[in-house]
Amino acid sequence: MYYLEREHEDPNKLYQGDIFEPIPCPFLQQVSPIILRQEGDELVPQREESLTDAWLGDELILVRARKCKAILLSQTCDIHEERKQNLYLQEGEHYDFPFILYAPLIPMDQLEEYPRLARNQENVRRQNLAGAFWLPNDSQRGMEESVVFFPLVCSMQKRRNNRFETFNPKRRIVSLKSPFKEALASKFSHWIGRVALPSDFVFTVNRSSSTRIQPAVKV
Repeated sequence: MYYLEREHEDPNKLYQGDIFEPIPCPFLQQVSPIILRQEGDELVPQREESLTDAWLGDELILVRARKCKAILLSQTCDIHEERKQNLYLQEGEHYDFPFILYAPLIPMDQLEEYPRLARNQENVRRQNLAGAFWLPNDSQRGMEESVVFFPLVCSMQKRRNNRFETFNPKRRIVSLKSPFKEALASKFSHWIGRVALPSDFVFTVNRSSSTRIQPAVKV
């Protein structure tokens, strides 16, 4: 019901709502990134706070990555940029939309790291939880019951060669059909554009566990 029949998929085009074989989904492992600097033939890790010239140019940084099935969140027109044939760039050209947004799929039987999802599973399945989009099982296509959790959005830069390799249509597992791909886009836009109401939060200065934490700022 949710997924397009295989014979109706376009083998030469990607769509918002396409789901792909597992790829790395990276995230920073700590607040202060570890920067890798070239020293001779080696990459030497440096702490951000110890570098006076950090971020003056592009940096190599240490991140964690987990390989997961992934769903495209970028709009189809942003992915393809039709005026650039097959996404090929001439020398000196740049993409109008250089990054592709995607998100990992979390199997519904693996929600222990995400308490908001774990305690609201029935609302997830009914599509009644903000920030989450439920996907049903389709064992014949290799899809387990999963959820897209919008706070986990990742991005990947488009390749300069003739179509990027990671999101090759041949690696697509399934493609959402209408109106479900439109529902995904609508729910994603509502979540990303929501307005938070003001609350009395107290921000604290970090201290060791043996030191009492004092309030720093109140808004």
